[in-house]
Amino acid sequence: MNMIAGMVSGLRLVAFALLSVSGAGFAQTAAPLPAALAQPSPGSQANTGKDEPGPSQAAGALGLAGPIRWGMSLGLHTYREPDMRLTGPMLGLRAAAPLQVGDWPVSLEAEVAVGIDRYTSASSGTLDGVNRVASVWHLLVGPARTGLLPRVGLSLTTDWTDLRGQTSKGLTGYERLNQSLWLGAQWLVAREERAAPWRLRAGVLLTGRQSSYFSQVSASYGDVLNRQNRGALVELEAPWRFAGVDASLRMGFKAYADSNLALAPGYGVVYEPANRALELGITIWR
Repeated sequence: MNMIAGMVSGLRLVAFALLSVSGAGFAQTAAPLPAALAQPSPGSQANTGKDEPGPSQAAGALGLAGPIRWGMSLGLHTYREPDMRLTGPMLGLRAAAPLQVGDWPVSLEAEVAVGIDRYTSASSGTLDGVNRVASVWHLLVGPARTGLLPRVGLSLTTDWTDLRGQTSKGLTGYERLNQSLWLGAQWLVAREERAAPWRLRAGVLLTGRQSSYFSQVSASYGDVLNRQNRGALVELEAPWRFAGVDASLRMGFKAYADSNLALAPGYGVVYEPANRALELGITIWR
């Protein structure tokens, strides 16, 4: 119990740093498509006595605990709703930094990926060249270890898609983006002897924001924000070494249940339908 309480305390110290990266912006909704588409400073050191601890030695100090790992990722993404699908390749940049917050080891991992999707819908038609930008941020607390006891933490995911343009049926689209906060856990299946060890990651949704900018379709429509409260994610990553290069193979799955109902001015009450996404990829590590 003392260890769990300490891990919770460590999360409180660093959770704000994770949440602050999301910023303001669009929030994706998959609401039904409208009729028109669906170190200390030198000064502070000078004031510190020769035998006194400097600011970097203060309790609760945050600092790097090892080298930062970098990697380039390449993958395939598919997203499905009952009446629509988005599919396309993506190219990303990944980074992982081991940190120390007071007495607690912390891991911060991030990835930003860009892609071009194809939109298909039985009712709205097709649209090529859909720009997509996605990011994921993982904050884990505790030492890396194998076994049944995982590292726990928070994850933030964002997913922006630009559906502006006309489909094959002459309908007009809009921008949308998803921002979701997850309670996550990570298990090491094997020891961290390589740049990317065998590992399993899982999470449950804490809260999600989904916005659709219907005003880009027509001036008579208003933008809408839906909220999601139920969802889950799981990801498996395995090391792969070829030609002397450290790499990893990854498969991830994410699912959301129906969102709440929200009023879209000029259009009516809408909701984000249940949806799921699958990603397959490879990462080349430095």
